[in-house]
Amino acid sequence: MIGGGSERKSFGDRLIVLVPYLWVVLFFLLPFLIVFRISLSQTAIAQPPYTPLFDLAAGLDGLRDFFVGLSFDNYATLASDAIYVSSYFRSMEIAAIATALLLLIGYPIPYGISSAPAPTPGRDSGSVTCQNARQRGQPRSAAASSSVSSIFCKVA
Repeated sequence: MIGGGSERKSFGDRLIVLVPYLWVVLFFLLPFLIVFRISLSQTAIAQPPYTPLFDLAAGLDGLRDFFVGLSFDNYATLASDAIYVSSYFRSMEIAAIATALLLLIGYPIPYGISSAPAPTPGRDSGSVTCQNARQRGQPRSAAASSSVSSIFCKVA
């Protein structure tokens, strides 16, 4: 049934859809959450070099203490320190210039390809000409033997 039917999906179908989601979670979301958690921590001369640490043995009190110890002070430092602000705006400037240059270079080529006249048959235009075996006059059995072997291409 095509389109949103009520048929049950097999485990294999679900697994095929699940694998990309697991890949994204494992290699994007999990590292992002780790770095975000570190960004909310305070630096410390210790191993690991940040606090608070999450202690599973402390139970709910440990979880509460962990969340209480997180702060946005590092983000306040980013917004208030002139070197971080100027670096951010300089990065945005470089990104805008690079984007503009790539658009200037990248758009004329596909535009030229799309607006170019179609090649005329029999003219030496570098186009690829393909024929199958039946069009070349070979017997039907040779033409039907294989779709791959029955197509012959040459560059004009």
